[in-house]
Amino acid sequence: MIQRIRAGNFADTSVDPYPEAMTFDMGNTDWIHPFNAGQTPKRGFIMSKWERLKISKYAQALKKGWMKTLAEKKLEEEEKEKEAEKVWDIWEDDQIVSWRPRRMPKAIVAPKRDLPVHSESFNPPEEYLFDDQEKEEWEKEDEEDRQLNYIP
Repeated sequence: MIQRIRAGNFADTSVDPYPEAMTFDMGNTDWIHPFNAGQTPKRGFIMSKWERLKISKYAQALKKGWMKTLAEKKLEEEEKEKEAEKVWDIWEDDQIVSWRPRRMPKAIVAPKRDLPVHSESFNPPEEYLFDDQEKEEWEKEDEEDRQLNYIP
């Protein structure tokens, strides 16, 4: 019972949440009178001032290309997908400069290097310099096993 209540159902299983709808047999009669007595007012058929202004604004936007129809949007998306699939060979030719700036592919940013430590500086302090014994050990080590790739 608790599981049925948690699921949003009736607690009792014998309850039918959707009983049969009651049907009325009216026979085969033609209706000559409307269900409501009043006529539809004229304002129901004529645009209001604000609706007319909004529609004219939409029409102008469509003409000038500010707004796109669903078919145009779909075509643009397909073109963007095709353009995204293109591969740019940036070293192919020097003609890349003549392209329009909007069409240029994004610039490839160089990866950022780590900041140099004291031993990598141009003029390191003496405590970071190798003495003869350390230099020999560094030269004997395998290139992959060295802690530093250079001699300070």
